[in-house]
Amino acid sequence: MRVSILLQITGDDGTIGPAEEMTAFEKTTERSEDLGLSIAEGKAMLAAVQARTVLAQAATWSQQRRCCPACGERRRSKGSYPLVFRTLYGDVELTSPRLHRCPCQPADGPATVSPFRDLLPVPYFHVVFTMPEPIAAIALQNKRVVYDILFRSTAASLRTIAADPRHLGAEIGFVAVLHT
Repeated sequence: MRVSILLQITGDDGTIGPAEEMTAFEKTTERSEDLGLSIAEGKAMLAAVQARTVLAQAATWSQQRRCCPACGERRRSKGSYPLVFRTLYGDVELTSPRLHRCPCQPADGPATVSPFRDLLPVPYFHVVFTMPEPIAAIALQNKRVVYDILFRSTAASLRTIAADPRHLGAEIGFVAVLHT
């Protein structure tokens, strides 16, 4: 017997999305243990439903905030970056858009914003560490060693500054990305 679990999401506007197969199982009934779903099958099903639900909710949230809250103009996109949202059933990879500040907004604010900053209640700061050009030339010949030093030193710098009570006075977490 083949068991397929389908998910169909209806949007806030009543639009009915396509039915998508979340998971499928081949089931036999030779022993009593074969009845129903196994723990592994149940976890796989819930993880698939959770991931698809989070993706749909994030897309809706992002789309609803694409326009400027002050004037209603559609904001230009500056691209996006990957974001991992951790759930009880596993990690869900999201794409977080970067939207340009609307011309009607004060120029002293951030140049770009992410709609997810209001949804995900975690304050964050975008910090860039730039490698001087002479060291970058060395890195071409010895990538593993130089990039390891770069990541370790930036991590130490961020932790030291954040721990200082004059700044945050806190232990921080961060994500580091090598952008070339």
